[in-house]
Amino acid sequence: MSVGFDHGGSFAGKDAAVVVLHGFTGSPASFIPQVDALIAEGFRVEVPLLPGHGTTVDELAETRFDDWWREASSAIERVIEEGLPTFVMGLSMGGTLTLKAGVTFETLKGLILINPAIEPPATSFFELARSLVEGGNKFLPAVGSDIKKEGISEPSYPETPIEAAISLFESFDTIVEGLPSIKVPALLFNSLEDHVVPTSTSDFLLSKYGAKIERIWLKDSFHVATVDNDSEFLTEKSIGWIRANL
Repeated sequence: MSVGFDHGGSFAGKDAAVVVLHGFTGSPASFIPQVDALIAEGFRVEVPLLPGHGTTVDELAETRFDDWWREASSAIERVIEEGLPTFVMGLSMGGTLTLKAGVTFETLKGLILINPAIEPPATSFFELARSLVEGGNKFLPAVGSDIKKEGISEPSYPETPIEAAISLFESFDTIVEGLPSIKVPALLFNSLEDHVVPTSTSDFLLSKYGAKIERIWLKDSFHVATVDNDSEFLTEKSIGWIRANL
């Protein structure tokens, strides 16, 4: 197995490099089909395990968005320095990090976004979340394994740490400010039915994004589309798009 719940991976290759970023409370295991296919295609693939993930939910509760971005950006910088055309692919919070990469690294060749989280929530959300923390609550129910395919689950945490989640949502405003300046083309996958990130989020993204962005609807998958019914379709489209944008 190329990657798993508790480990990412670094794989040599040529033609193009792809940095793959998993979601909040999830793990690199959410990308096993895509990582295996990218490796088989001969691409250079880098899959960081983001801080607090692949261990325990209590460890994740002590991390924040800056920690995840530090790890993701370090991986991207290392790959860019190797000289191959570099793409970044992300799911959910991984999509948030991918968009920040598009704002930060002008030399990227493209972004692949899968049900990305980017639309800032209402002020009332932050008020409620902070009141829960003040009331002694550290966790909310799990957000992982929103998958339509029978018998498939995502290796992820059984709970969602509230303060870590707040830090994710607080990151959106700064990233959104930079979206119009992005010059990197993007491929956007949206599930028609998503119980974690509403599809309106990507409508919001499309209204802000500064470069060409191609949207593809996934008709038979929920949020974790990378391992759902549309997984093979998503993988094939991604590889074809990378090839077309070299």
